[in-house]
Amino acid sequence: MTNNKTLMLRGAIVAFTAAVATMPATNVAAQNVTLDFNTQTETVAGAGTRFITNCYMESGFVITAVGVPCTGSDASNAFLAVGPNSPLFGGGSTPSLVLNTPSASEIDLMRSNGGVFGLNSIGLSGFFGAEMTSVMFSGMGIGGSVMQTFTVGAAMQTYALSNAFSAVTSVRITAMNEFDEPLVNIDDIQLAVASVPEPASLALMLAGMVAMTLVSRRRRHA
Repeated sequence: MTNNKTLMLRGAIVAFTAAVATMPATNVAAQNVTLDFNTQTETVAGAGTRFITNCYMESGFVITAVGVPCTGSDASNAFLAVGPNSPLFGGGSTPSLVLNTPSASEIDLMRSNGGVFGLNSIGLSGFFGAEMTSVMFSGMGIGGSVMQTFTVGAAMQTYALSNAFSAVTSVRITAMNEFDEPLVNIDDIQLAVASVPEPASLALMLAGMVAMTLVSRRRRHA
């Protein structure tokens, strides 16, 4: 009787696995996301600037000034979007983002849902004519912490992050220019959202786990 039940169990698992394997693939490939701040146009025509509150969100990501709350007086103007009409503009043709609070000297970047993402590249330029800015990226990855530093000039350029930043849950940006200011212009952050496994793959994994559990229980009671 026990052998018959075991055979029936194995047959059911094989049938279920075969059925799941024929399910249509609906895999969601890794999606590229760009944070370009293009919606942050100047508040007053010709002024070239727009004040932005802390915990700025765009395309499923949140950018925060470290140590500043999301609401309240300290958060009201935590960031500044600067465009071509502003003397603070770092170059390019669209608004860039600048830290704008004495209460913080670092910037955090993460997904709004806390999920894994990849940081591929970022546009950087020195703030207000600074010609030598050290910008350090510290990421918390699945395998541990990762780090990379760039020396940034006055002109806006794109800097590529290493593969170590392909699977992180947060990235902290720390800048310091030759005037001892923790400031740098940021634009066009290129990110990748981790792919979502196929339902079929998930079901196969579930079937395997169920099978292992049932077989384990069967052996204990044998």
